[in-house]
Amino acid sequence: MAWGKEPNKLYLNTLTAVYLEIIGAGSGQADGIIVVDAGVPGKKYQIVVDESGNENTFSTIIEAVNYFYKHGYELVSAYGTAAGMLTQSNYVLKKSI
Repeated sequence: MAWGKEPNKLYLNTLTAVYLEIIGAGSGQADGIIVVDAGVPGKKYQIVVDESGNENTFSTIIEAVNYFYKHGYELVSAYGTAAGMLTQSNYVLKKSI
């Protein structure tokens, strides 16, 4: 799963997206990756920077869902796919406005 060599940073204080998608992909082993899709073409974010400048990465998808819930997002949908040993879980969130 290659989303680029350097992880992109998503800054919460500049985030205008109403919808986000949290994507977890891997083989279920230590090689899994969790990224956030904020609707910017070609960008998937592995690091989320909060209003205080703290950088956050996530070990589990639920950790990421809970993080965004604390920042005003609600879960809209969840689904998963599998192909052989590879799995992908997707969680769609919406900003409460």
